[in-house]
Amino acid sequence: MHFEQQRQCGLLPKGKQTLPRGGPQVKEVAMENEYALRLKDAATAERLRELADRGAAEREAERARADALLAEKNEAELEYEDQLRQAEQRHQAGSGCSCAPPNLR
Repeated sequence: MHFEQQRQCGLLPKGKQTLPRGGPQVKEVAMENEYALRLKDAATAERLRELADRGAAEREAERARADALLAEKNEAELEYEDQLRQAEQRHQAGSGCSCAPPNLR
């Protein structure tokens, strides 16, 4: 229960009817709380930096992986087109058929 509520309800002894003023103990507790908050803020900031760094490293790794996959895909396409072109040339040269497209006859 809050101090003011205790006072109004008569739960405090008669000598304790006033709100305590800031003495050395209150100031010490306040300083300890401020220090604890600063430590917590510093730890949170450090954790945030760690997560940001890890995220950046993961993004860079994924970007490199995507670039490697794209290069592999492009290489496979070129290889396939070359094989297709060679197969068409062998077919036309070996059979003498007229199965070439009409604009090439």
